Amino acid sequence: MPNIRLRGVYSLALSALLQEHGWKVVQPSEELQAYIMGASPPEPFDLQLYDRDDLQGVIVAGADLYVKELQKLLNEALPDALFYTPSVLLEAIYVGLVRRRRASGYEIDLGGITGFLPKNEANGSLRSGEARRVQVCDLADAGEQAILTSELSIAGRFAVLSSREGVGISREIKDLQERERLTQLGRRCVSQHWGVIWRTAAQGRDTEELQREIESLKIVFAQLDDHPRDGIPGLLRPGTPTLIVKFSEGSRRALDLWKSRFVAPIMRRTKH
Repeated sequence: MPNIRLRGVYSLALSALLQEHGWKVVQPSEELQAYIMGASPPEPFDLQLYDRDDLQGVIVAGADLYVKELQKLLNEALPDALFYTPSVLLEAIYVGLVRRRRASGYEIDLGGITGFLPKNEANGSLRSGEARRVQVCDLADAGEQAILTSELSIAGRFAVLSSREGVGISREIKDLQERERLTQLGRRCVSQHWGVIWRTAAQGRDTEELQREIESLKIVFAQLDDHPRDGIPGLLRPGTPTLIVKFSEGSRRALDLWKSRFVAPIMRRTKH
């Protein structure tokens, strides 16, 4: 079974549901750590699941096969959950054309699909018809535009290579010596115009393994200089398979029952 990372208000209930069906929950939050079976050092995840902005459901992103497996499980376990596959995927990179300016940003033609680039993500003023490389950083419900950014990034299992300079480290890596090691390694691995963010799974990993991943991500980044196959505007790099899930009343009741399977035994133990 794949490794899955859960975050947000539904994570406790979904952890109970998924572990019951043999899924492995990795990189648990502090809230989840007491409830995870077979806790181990941080491992890379194959899928991640986190809250929608409106807290009415979750977003799932990861390998296509595992996204479909999770959708099948949720469809069986939650009676009225609604599923939506977005027209553009998280982390997809495009050469887009500026269609028109709005008060808060720009509408970007991605090639038959329109995204929205907020002013604070545009890195300067843009002109109508100007070409700009952009990446999908957030999704919306059906009929709404995906949110874009001009700061590009490529994610690996242990690191994220970014067009923003500097070294970042997951907040879940607490050990000060490990944070210093990763900071120094990041400075050696990337030069001007590059940045790296170490993910939680980088903790304790062999230095050579981390360096190899950075070098492979640099090769992927270099490929972004190619012309889109279908012209401009066009897709430069496919995104991560993504599923948007909305929980209606029946689904939330079912999730409350799954949550109680975790919480009730812990509560009984703490009373004794």
